[in-house]
Amino acid sequence: MIFTLQQANRALQLIKPILSDALETMNLATKLHEEIKRDRGNRNVPEEEVLKKIERTQEYLSKIEHNIDELESIGVLVKDLNLGIIDFPSMRSGREISYCWKYGEESVQYMHARDEGFTNRRLIGEVKQLSV
Repeated sequence: MIFTLQQANRALQLIKPILSDALETMNLATKLHEEIKRDRGNRNVPEEEVLKKIERTQEYLSKIEHNIDELESIGVLVKDLNLGIIDFPSMRSGREISYCWKYGEESVQYMHARDEGFTNRRLIGEVKQLSV
């Protein structure tokens, strides 16, 4: 899918809650993974308890994968889930670009050439012409 800036900003209504859920679930999975590492070195923690935590972690990871699938079905690219970076494929002056949004930003305000990344993003209003 190719997004206009207006479409990208409208899509945020769908994207924000899905991404929020994924980030929250990822945080839970990370904490649980740390518990598992700690528990595995502790002989006082029953193996059954560790196995239950591993199973719960796998459930969290499945949920995150589902969140990513949901986001991709909207047409966006999940560039960095940890940072909440989403790209919206687009075209500008006949060139492939991506509008770029990071979780926590109010709206889509940045862009970069499709073959560039987050560190090269620039405010949309400041971009006059993309380099080849």
